[in-house]
Amino acid sequence: MGDPKRLRRKWKRPRKIFNTARIVADKELKKNYGFRRKKEIWRLDYTFKHLMRRARKILATKDKKAEDILMNKLIKMGLITKKVPIEEVLNLNFEDLCERRLQTILFKKGLANTLKQARQFISHKKVIVGEKMVNQPNYIVLKNEEDKIKLKEKIKKPKPVEEVKTEEGVSEVSEKEPETNEKSENQEAPATEKSVEKSKENKIEETEKKGETEKKPNEDVEKESKTEEKKE
Repeated sequence: MGDPKRLRRKWKRPRKIFNTARIVADKELKKNYGFRRKKEIWRLDYTFKHLMRRARKILATKDKKAEDILMNKLIKMGLITKKVPIEEVLNLNFEDLCERRLQTILFKKGLANTLKQARQFISHKKVIVGEKMVNQPNYIVLKNEEDKIKLKEKIKKPKPVEEVKTEEGVSEVSEKEPETNEKSENQEAPATEKSVEKSKENKIEETEKKGETEKKPNEDVEKESKTEEKKE
């Protein structure tokens, strides 16, 4: 089976971390291109230096095959438009590579109002490049992918469908909107109030009936007493 592949480090710290000139330059890059942390700048700078190292090696060895491979890669990345002498490749700046980042291209295409909003769209997985979702703001956009950048569309949830049987026996499809908990609570509340009112009315009627039944024997006794007095 063999040993697993050794993962190489994709970024490198600067030799002098507290260099004032480098700190000022990093702050300008963060402001102009929307970098969030310096580790992103160092990672992109590592890839840029790797390309320049290859160009210097080709200039020294004059290897035509390696030169064609590097030129095709730079054209594919969008750093150059056509094949140029190797000396002109060494004139490229770090800002040229920053222009090919997904965050800056998304902002320049007008899909986001600010660089921060562009970064938010990317980190929230709302940006699609071609047929794949990309959530890395430091992603280098290729030349053929530049026109395939788009935002993810919102998917609306379909309404629940129920079948209703008619008199003829044919089933009709009816859409019902989902009822919220607030509506159900509002419907149950008046039902309980009505039941309480009915129970109160029933109690009042029972008390009135009892009072009428008690009054009737008292009236009979008074009538008998009056008749006896008249006879006397």
